Amino acid sequence: NCGALPETLLESELFGHVKGSFTGAVRDKQGLFAAARGGTFFMDEVGEMPASLQVKLLRVLQQREVIPVGSTDAIPVDVRIIAATNRDLEEEVRRGNFRSDLFYRLNVLALDLPPLRERRDDLILLIDHFLEQMTEDGEDVKALTLEAMEVVMVYEWPGSVREDILEGRWSVPHSDGSGRDRATLRRAIALLKQAGFELKNRVMQRHDDGTPLAFEILVTTRDQERIALAYAASLKRAGIAAGVRAVDAVQFDQRRLGFDFDMIQNRWDQSLSPGNEQYFYWGRAAAGNQGTRNYMGARDPAIDAMIDALLQARERPAFVSAVRALDRVLISGFYAIPLYNIREQWIARWNRVERPKATALTGYLPETWWRRPPDR
Repeated sequence: NCGALPETLLESELFGHVKGSFTGAVRDKQGLFAAARGGTFFMDEVGEMPASLQVKLLRVLQQREVIPVGSTDAIPVDVRIIAATNRDLEEEVRRGNFRSDLFYRLNVLALDLPPLRERRDDLILLIDHFLEQMTEDGEDVKALTLEAMEVVMVYEWPGSVREDILEGRWSVPHSDGSGRDRATLRRAIALLKQAGFELKNRVMQRHDDGTPLAFEILVTTRDQERIALAYAASLKRAGIAAGVRAVDAVQFDQRRLGFDFDMIQNRWDQSLSPGNEQYFYWGRAAAGNQGTRNYMGARDPAIDAMIDALLQARERPAFVSAVRALDRVLISGFYAIPLYNIREQWIARWNRVERPKATALTGYLPETWWRRPPDR
């Protein structure tokens, strides 16, 4: 490690010294170059090497020999050198901090290793490797949980995931189902107050300029209209004016694709193996591109980072962690209001129609059903 030792000790470590060459040199010492003769010598943090030693290292590369400290006799060496640094050596050359001739001598085959923040899949693999190594050493170490992997995933994006959501403590608000839940209403008004609104004369308005909090819900079917009217009635109790506008299907699609609405009802169907369609749903580029499904206009770079991670994943644990982390980021953004969740599917069928005993995770698939042949 060229950056861990002072210049005088580093020279002795690399090239060796003879007895009496400096105070404390009580015997001859073979340098690392001589010890690695015929093999490979790894020099870490070569960018930290002082200018005086850079000249001597260049001589080793050119002459293939070293001269120990305090000696005049050259010792031939034949080693393969691998050098590493966290500095941009080309920039250091331009600044005059690193010799250009030494740089070009070392830079025969360059391997650029991106930082771990750009290789999240590798990070999970490395963590698993070290945990396995610690277990082999006799330490009682448990496997990394999916939750812990998610923390690693979102670490670079502070503020993009709420703590209670990341820890699994958050849940959607629950009411008593009456539509007149005063406790829930008080909590909503308190949150709006924190956001700069106040309820005045039964109208929710901005505290600074008195602008009423109002928006329009665009619908196209009777079912959507019924849901929207019920939602608007609940909002009215908090002083929020939500209008409901019903349009035909063609106009609805045109306005939805052109992002010409305040609020709509929508569903995003997901596959069991999320992929690059997630950019189309939530990506920053899709937010300004009409015709995509990023209807809420999400522009969080953390979302793109989680999608990148799930696409780059090569192992299932890393893939699952990336998908779960994406889910946490989306929930934390509160881009959508959950409308309903149906855990079961109900369907009527003739008793002569048979179906597989195991139902697909995506739901029933009528194309896999068959008609039972009549008894003979």
